[in-house]
Amino acid sequence: MPPPPVFPEGMGPPDGGYGWVVAAAYALNNIIIIPIIQNFGLVFRDLFSQLDIGGTDTAIIMNLNNAFGLALGLFNGPILRRFSYRKVALCGSLLVFVGVVLTSFARSFAEFIIAYGIIMSAGYNLTMASFAYAINMYFTTRRSMAMGFAMTVTGLGPVFMPLLISLAMKEYGARATALLLGALSLHSAVGALLLHPVRWHLVKTADKDDEKKTKSQELVDMAPTVALEPLEENSEGEAAEQKGMNGQANAGKVAPKAKQEDEDGDEDADTRAPMLGHRRHSVASHRSGVAVLSRTTSTEPGNGPNGPSLWASMASIHSDALSGSVMALNVEPLEDQRDQHKLNNGHKAEARNGSTKAVDKDDVTKAKAAAPAWRRWLRAVAEFFDLDLLRDPVYVNIMLGLSFAVFAEINFSLLTPFILGDRHFDTQEIATLVSMIAVADIIFRFLAPFIKKLFKQPVRVMYMIGLSLLIATRTVLIFCYSYESLIGVMVALGVAKGLRTVYWVLVIPDYVPIERLPSANGLQSVTNGLIFMALGPFVGVIRDKLGDYNYVIMAINSLTALTICMWSTEIGVTAMRRRRRALQDDVDVEKKAVKS
Repeated sequence: MPPPPVFPEGMGPPDGGYGWVVAAAYALNNIIIIPIIQNFGLVFRDLFSQLDIGGTDTAIIMNLNNAFGLALGLFNGPILRRFSYRKVALCGSLLVFVGVVLTSFARSFAEFIIAYGIIMSAGYNLTMASFAYAINMYFTTRRSMAMGFAMTVTGLGPVFMPLLISLAMKEYGARATALLLGALSLHSAVGALLLHPVRWHLVKTADKDDEKKTKSQELVDMAPTVALEPLEENSEGEAAEQKGMNGQANAGKVAPKAKQEDEDGDEDADTRAPMLGHRRHSVASHRSGVAVLSRTTSTEPGNGPNGPSLWASMASIHSDALSGSVMALNVEPLEDQRDQHKLNNGHKAEARNGSTKAVDKDDVTKAKAAAPAWRRWLRAVAEFFDLDLLRDPVYVNIMLGLSFAVFAEINFSLLTPFILGDRHFDTQEIATLVSMIAVADIIFRFLAPFIKKLFKQPVRVMYMIGLSLLIATRTVLIFCYSYESLIGVMVALGVAKGLRTVYWVLVIPDYVPIERLPSANGLQSVTNGLIFMALGPFVGVIRDKLGDYNYVIMAINSLTALTICMWSTEIGVTAMRRRRRALQDDVDVEKKAVKS
């Protein structure tokens, strides 16, 4: 993962300005490159029949393109650390161009594998990673707005590209159309050249900081200050008398520091994840004044006589530019608070002479150093890729379910031209039907957040609703052969796809702690690649052995249904265990009440 950017003191990214040019470059790349990959089957469907490339070979070519790029995802961080995002984007766009041009001249299965499955896949992976990194470098508070603009423009590509391809196919044929697409892919290189280094466009942050402080002070002035008055008026003697109750005293000491950090933050407060402990807290700058008041006068567990408040131990905020608009806050307990807490609980000797935990830590360090080299290497790999995530069965269940669903959806999208071609539709009709899917997809991507607000269901439940709609519409597709009936099916597919696409990218962030999200996404990419490599050929085998794409649709639906079954079972079991624990807690409380 590329390190957070380091800017000169008093300088920062523009959060707009030239950043909008970068967002436009990102959209330009996506609106060309993504539809080229999605419409591979539309271009080469007839050519594969002439070259006697069967369904199995076709499935291997298309799935290798996805799998190879996903497998390279783990190396994006080191590559972007070593080279600038501008260089990586330019290199990737040129690889896409070379891959598309070589694909237009390919005449055998092996040549398609090398040109489309490897070269083009590598270029696509590099361009997507570098453009995403660049847009995150230029934006901070407006990052969601910039990404929303870019992704909205991106959605127009699948609408118009199939129609353009059908016109080119009619005039020039498959190979000349592929060459035309190769020329269009060079627009990605133009976009890459627009990715100026962010240091060229840094702006002074003093004005922004003054504005934040002014807004923060206004909120502080509006908030009640009665709770803070005793802290300001306490003399040293009064503070000494209250030494045992260190919650209020410690809150008074740390409040200025917490206030300053609140002014620097820009995310929502007190977000918690259900796995592996709580999410680390992040704070919103526009609420900083009120946040400080509420935290310094809090009566939460850990505050007051039981120990120092968690809010009083905030230390630093780090942004991870490549992983999206994510701001993680590292919680580092202050030594003086920890020592004070030990003294108040009668642990003076331990505080003065060192604790046995430090000795145990030294023993663990020595044991690790004495371990065999291969074990140390494996431990380093596990820590680097955060493989400890795989110890959580719920995360593993989510990851595998997502991989099966993504495999099913992408394969169905890539095979749609072949499915419609088997029903004797020409290229123009296929392009029109595919464009209908894209139009409905864009509309319901926009409506998806409002639908979630209406149903008030968790992200994963909404994603499963989208998957259920996909299964239903694909099943109806099996029985539809006329053009008129397929129009309604295609619109329904677009609706289901729009709902699925929005919630797809939110499933893992909704569960995994925010500081472990990059590692979780990396593991998800690798798992996707392995699933594509393992199951991809079977899609073609089903078509070749049974002679009908309807059986392929059934197999794809089975994988999607498997995801729904896995997640439903896990959600049900978790709910039962939670209910059982609640009942057991009630019984324990009653027993204690009877004994007392």
